[in-house]
Amino acid sequence: MERFLSPVRKIILSWLTTIIGVFYKYFAKKKKKIMVLLSIEQLEKVKNDGLYIPHLEKESCGVGFVVSIRGIATHRILCDGRTMLQRLAHRGACACDNDSGDGAGVMTAIPDMLYRKDLRKWLNIIISPFILISELPRLSN
Repeated sequence: MERFLSPVRKIILSWLTTIIGVFYKYFAKKKKKIMVLLSIEQLEKVKNDGLYIPHLEKESCGVGFVVSIRGIATHRILCDGRTMLQRLAHRGACACDNDSGDGAGVMTAIPDMLYRKDLRKWLNIIISPFILISELPRLSN
């Protein structure tokens, strides 16, 4: 397991340093103060190597993350995610009419209890709490 986690940690660390670098560049231009928490190892790496990672740079890409550090799902997270999408000026595509966007969206997990409640309400399907829901076949109309 440790052999698998080590490369994953490296990838996540490299993504985080890239994201922090992008946010830093944005806020530095706007002359706003930001606070970023780094571990001692990350801080040493940033001091030695900087935040810019050239091999990860790509044209036409934009990514944003909005999460609750407490792991609590709230409507505010979705509102902040929508605002973030609207503020990403360069995602690599746009609609011809400049009104409908480029198809970018928000990815969320469907709460298990909501899924079970809707299955019971709309399809009269009751699922035991011990069954893991992964995928159900589509229903034809």
